[in-house]
Amino acid sequence: MRATVWSVIDRVVPWAVGFVLVTTATDTADGAAMGLAIVLGVGQAVLLHWRHTHPGAVMLAVLALAAGYHALAPASLVPCGAMVAVWALASVEPPQRSLVGLAGLVGVTAIGFAGVPAETAEQERGALES
Repeated sequence: MRATVWSVIDRVVPWAVGFVLVTTATDTADGAAMGLAIVLGVGQAVLLHWRHTHPGAVMLAVLALAAGYHALAPASLVPCGAMVAVWALASVEPPQRSLVGLAGLVGVTAIGFAGVPAETAEQERGALES
């Protein structure tokens, strides 16, 4: 029973990541940027289906797509797809190799933070302080 539950969760994760990325893109990006962000979000979700069989290649591809996505839709501060891809790599590779993926994840997160407008950052800071 327990293995079945984890199997279902494992299969749902890419779709959940794709859903979060697409809904965030429709809320934060406009026009052509929104369309491209949706394509990049769906691309990350599709790639995550192969995260167990090809973790290194999936991590590199998802980090590249996540960098573009976060440049177009910076309000999504947490790169969900990249986090899942780095986790999949870290679960099968030694720390020396998976730390490269973690460094890429930090870089993608920085792209997201750099693209957030100042007024949005002030609103978020105020919400955290209250």
